[in-house]
Amino acid sequence: MRGLLVLAAGLGVLLSVQAIVDGYRATVVYRQAPVCDREGCVRPETAEVRDRQSGERCTSTGTSGGTAAAGGTATTGGGSSCTTTYSLRVSWSDRSEWLEVGHEAYAEARPGDRVRLRLWEGRVVRLEVGTHIRTYPPASQTDMWPWMALAWSGLAVAAWALASARPIALLPLGVAWFMLSVLILMIGPAVLVWSPLVFCGALAALTVGMALGARATNRY
Repeated sequence: MRGLLVLAAGLGVLLSVQAIVDGYRATVVYRQAPVCDREGCVRPETAEVRDRQSGERCTSTGTSGGTAAAGGTATTGGGSSCTTTYSLRVSWSDRSEWLEVGHEAYAEARPGDRVRLRLWEGRVVRLEVGTHIRTYPPASQTDMWPWMALAWSGLAVAAWALASARPIALLPLGVAWFMLSVLILMIGPAVLVWSPLVFCGALAALTVGMALGARATNRY
């Protein structure tokens, strides 16, 4: 049973790594592409601001009380941390799209204003509002994140199977996996784009550490 779990998890990890490598290569092509109107280029485009809106993005903090902080972030009495978001609806050619921007760009832009875009494979990767610039990741980069999550989950299953495959090992392994997942979520994407080999090596090292830790816990 343990062998089957390791085999299944390993297969999922291999498929995920292949997808991550393919996404990385496509992202490198984008980063090296020149800005021009030809095929294979990052295409410049002029767009018009049609509308704008602000809202809030809230996440649970598990605390109570109400505090406010600078920079558009506040903690409400229900234990939720809320950040104000700003978006512009821009139109070009026959397309229209909402794009999230910073507060400065939002304050400067008005409906009817002209803004500059850069497109890669039909997707907006850069927005210029006056002197304010906002970049957006290409699809090849954002598509790597689900595969990254699948690879990390597969490694957790493999670590559990290698440790003992016993239910008692799930608690310490689950706690370690969750804490490391927060760390990976914070710095993993940047490391992955910088070097897939370093990212995969770090995941492998963390997996071995989880397995050894879970096995050591089972001895007591």
